[in-house]
Amino acid sequence: CKLVERVSEIDYKSKTQSIISVCDRGTDSEQLNKPQGVTVDDNTCNIYVADCCNHCVKVFDNTAEYLLKFGDVKGEGKMSCPRGLLIRGNKVFVSHNHCILVYQLDGKFVSSIG
Repeated sequence: CKLVERVSEIDYKSKTQSIISVCDRGTDSEQLNKPQGVTVDDNTCNIYVADCCNHCVKVFDNTAEYLLKFGDVKGEGKMSCPRGLLIRGNKVFVSHNHCILVYQLDGKFVSSIG
């Protein structure tokens, strides 16, 4: 993934460089509101962002084009201020409210832990 290679080149002290600029702050599908966690799918290079104040995970391709979001539906799999993300195999693990929610890469809810 080119994005991962570029991440390692960032000077975190200067805080002036940006890998990609995803969007402005807001509630629209393409916008983020206090992103808390980021992970990259090594197979597709898609970027998964825990969007805390929009209460969902948003997925972008490696050029920052919006693809989909999940977790903002009512009922099973609904999240509140997701913070951390981890991709293992074909699953996305999302930390939220003292538990872990598990989804498929396409956003379908699988289960919760805790």
